[in-house]
Amino acid sequence: MIPRNPWTPLAVAAALTCFSGTAAAQGIALDDLADEDLSLAGSNSLGATLAPALVEDFLLSRGNRGLEWRPLGAPEEAALVVQTPSELGPSYVELRARGSQTAFEALAEGIANIGLASRRITDAEVARFADMGDWSTDRAEHVIALDGLAILVHPANRVSSLTVEQIQAIFTGAVTNWSEVGGADLPINVYSREEGSGTFDTFDALVLKGAELTSGATVVSSETDLSEAVAANLGGVTFSGLAYERNARAISVDECGFGYLPTEFAVKSEDYPLARRLYVYTPQQTRTPMVESFMTYAKSVRGQDIVQDAGFVNLSVEVVSPGSAYLLEKEKSGLRYLQRVDVLKDYIESTQDAQQLSTVLRFEQGASRLDNKSVNDLLIVGEYLSRPENRDREIYIFGFSDTLGDYGANLNLARSRAQIIADALSIYNITASRVDGFGEEVPVACNTTPEGRERNRRVEIWIK
Repeated sequence: MIPRNPWTPLAVAAALTCFSGTAAAQGIALDDLADEDLSLAGSNSLGATLAPALVEDFLLSRGNRGLEWRPLGAPEEAALVVQTPSELGPSYVELRARGSQTAFEALAEGIANIGLASRRITDAEVARFADMGDWSTDRAEHVIALDGLAILVHPANRVSSLTVEQIQAIFTGAVTNWSEVGGADLPINVYSREEGSGTFDTFDALVLKGAELTSGATVVSSETDLSEAVAANLGGVTFSGLAYERNARAISVDECGFGYLPTEFAVKSEDYPLARRLYVYTPQQTRTPMVESFMTYAKSVRGQDIVQDAGFVNLSVEVVSPGSAYLLEKEKSGLRYLQRVDVLKDYIESTQDAQQLSTVLRFEQGASRLDNKSVNDLLIVGEYLSRPENRDREIYIFGFSDTLGDYGANLNLARSRAQIIADALSIYNITASRVDGFGEEVPVACNTTPEGRERNRRVEIWIK
């Protein structure tokens, strides 16, 4: 299989043995790189397997042969040298995977033209690097994959689900025994990624929310090692990407009565509470034709196949059928937070014999503007619905809102959002059988938090 980590200790040692120490080994500043070369920097979660696999296949797809990874002096840094380059290039690629926060610094310093981040750029970083242009556009910010932060325990641990609040209490040290959350009388052993990693930053934002990680946590720099440590420790618990469950066991995450396992569909729909987006940033100052070509490839069917092979969740469309645990959970949430029985009844009856697409389109707060990921998702949905096998199927487009504001106004906003998607899909000659909105009904997350409200501002697409 293509995906692999080119800088494991053994690989680096072997490369050092056979590498004589040319200029490539010392690293080359971006100013010295030709426009047809690539230099990537940032997230270790992306840089360990996914970025190398994408880079390798991108080069191979352009006719390059004789690819060789060479170390740049640190385990997280390597260069891919092409022994037999094609006319299409590139012939040289650098990759530095030292954490998401280094992506923006490397772009600003001119030592990278592609930034890798397992979290979105922060407002503080946008302000700090404002001279690089507008970071909010879909040309600068790209989502190339999805991942879920699974909560992992030992396979024999009888705890099957935890709320976000319970997870926070465990990782801050407020809860120290599994019996306090329905498990056996057994001390809890917390394992964590180091601060500064994109995985920790995402966990901090979604779970810790500014609280301090317990001082008793064992800090591990590799998600593979985290999983192995928990699988060998009956009281162990950690967080990791979906790709790293391995011999440990992922539990359900409950939020406001919604219980979701980190399944591929729940992550693709971004309804899973601990789902995350994996970002690539290409600000105007560093974009070259080669960078544009690489981004087109990364979002292509071939590139998204590499995403899946690397153990992450790609952006392709899947469907879930009636009776699935996922849809049953949504129906329960509708009843639990029912406001108008006629609206909920309409939704349940309309979707009774239909399948939901995993691609859920989301909007900025209080507006009819799609977020950057959904701009690209529209293209994916359009291609999927245009396939011959889907041409004769009925298509339903349903909009939803959060609970901020008047119920009636939110109902109208949800309908207008659904209509925006219907109009956008018309360029593919796709005509929806029904376009409607259900406002605040059938939430998929808490409306008491900004993150939950963001997940509820959505448009679902169903087919019969």
